[in-house]
Amino acid sequence: MSDPENKLIEYKAAISDMKSQNVVLSGENREDFNDLLTETINCLKPADKVESEFVHEIVYSFWKVRRSRDAARLFIEKHSSLVNGGINKRNVDWESIFGGNFMDKLTRYEVSALKQVSTLFDTLVGYRQMNINSGIIEAEISGG
Repeated sequence: MSDPENKLIEYKAAISDMKSQNVVLSGENREDFNDLLTETINCLKPADKVESEFVHEIVYSFWKVRRSRDAARLFIEKHSSLVNGGINKRNVDWESIFGGNFMDKLTRYEVSALKQVSTLFDTLVGYRQMNINSGIIEAEISGG
């Protein structure tokens, strides 16, 4: 690999690390976030800086969904106990779980994050389509 390619890889890694520091909370796994980011970048293959920002925002929104689901699992586990010594057999205090408003707030947080993911994907698709259409129009104007 050439020196400029190495510099680009180092730059992208530094940007990714800066973003994960702003997104990943203490107690969350930074490596999991970076794996999700890398996999999403590899899957969506952003073509420019704008698309890259869309992809990062999509990953952040997915991360919020994961955070919400982890919080719900931990909250339910906190309000339950193992019964009969069995694995995955729990006596759950559903009143404690759904009697307050924590789960309602958590659900709204997750639904909001899922809507963000959907909106960001739609916007990314629209942006890509706009760029394709722009290229077609430019080719028609130039006679290509």
